Amino acid sequence: MLGCTLKGNNVYNTHGTDQSTTRTTANGGSVRFVITIQNDGGVAGSFTVNAYQPPSTEFTVAFYRGWHPRTDITAALVAGPFTTRILAPGEVHHFTAVVRTSADATPCTGLAGIVVPTSVGNPAQSDVVGYTVVSTCV
Repeated sequence: MLGCTLKGNNVYNTHGTDQSTTRTTANGGSVRFVITIQNDGGVAGSFTVNAYQPPSTEFTVAFYRGWHPRTDITAALVAGPFTTRILAPGEVHHFTAVVRTSADATPCTGLAGIVVPTSVGNPAQSDVVGYTVVSTCV
């Protein structure tokens, strides 16, 4: 996952250790994470992707595929699953998570979420990446 720097390349686990990142933003601000799914297997395949985060009145999360134009895929990721196109070995699929804080968010509060890609061809191959956004402490 890309927050400020790439996290989690060639790291695989079901708890997000070493593939999660935390960012801070002022109230009313937003943070963007670029999430990369790479087919590290030896055969072409697609991945289902689910996103989980707790409900919040102080933060909103939206997921997008593409850059310009971008397509909102939030409903597909949250209701799950979103399915990537077929990726050749070594090929990647990028999407972004944009987390916005409300203008009146409680200082020093945060929202943590995870994204879980799973191989369609081998459902035992699953991974977890995490993101946390904290409103600025004043």
